[in-house]
Amino acid sequence: MITKRIHLNEFNTAHDKEQHKVFHSNPHTEIILRNPDTGEILFKGSNRVVGAGGDMVARKIFDVEDATQVIPTYNTELGIPDPGEEDPGATYDTRATALSPKVLAFMCGTDGCGTEGSQIYAVDYNSRIAPEAVIPFRYPLASNDLSDEERELYLGRKEDGDYIAYYFKRFSSEPELFEQYLDGTAIESDVYQTEQEYEVFVETKLMITKEDLREYFIATVGIEEARVNTVSLLYGYFRQVDGKLFLLDCRPMTKLNFSNEYMIDVTKSIEIIYHTYF
Repeated sequence: MITKRIHLNEFNTAHDKEQHKVFHSNPHTEIILRNPDTGEILFKGSNRVVGAGGDMVARKIFDVEDATQVIPTYNTELGIPDPGEEDPGATYDTRATALSPKVLAFMCGTDGCGTEGSQIYAVDYNSRIAPEAVIPFRYPLASNDLSDEERELYLGRKEDGDYIAYYFKRFSSEPELFEQYLDGTAIESDVYQTEQEYEVFVETKLMITKEDLREYFIATVGIEEARVNTVSLLYGYFRQVDGKLFLLDCRPMTKLNFSNEYMIDVTKSIEIIYHTYF
């Protein structure tokens, strides 16, 4: 009698040890950093969902959202104040709730790489961007705060002396679901009658603009230190208070570390194309 042992890994890989066949070898994530003006690829790589993200996925798949949540939120650890009671009749462009959070934003930091570009740190399952390494996307003077329109995009607001820090940013486009064969054509209803492999992933686009990140460095250690080397997708839910949008119970879904991208050039932007496979 022959016994086969099959390993299931990260939702996306089945490996038969007898036949050494990988049935689905796509990475759990694929991320591309590029210059949106020139199209130059700055980085291309992959990582996996971190522990806090695994917690969220497990709760959704097995309908256990009411279980006690012990993983701390960035709202608490960054000292972002509770915004207060929700506006009556508030409506949102997402179905996220406290018991059913969604991936709604991202954040950036500086703990993904050492001083040398080759010193990219490995992302462990219990990784996150450390609170002290998070870079606010915007850091305006309190006397010149963001407009109401900008505050629809920049979230995680905290007063910081004479400044206002905005730690979170929404995506530059709505997440898009792709279900396709490996040649890029959409799957059909005969998916079980074909031997073609197919893939399921969500594409999100994140934009670091020429307005982002630099204000904080200018106000603290100087523009010469302006850099970014890690990014995380974030999940949580929205609340509207006094007509303003707030992101609550914010935790990391993923963490990607890459070589230092310096933001000294005030005209530089970075587009991040993020593919999450399932």
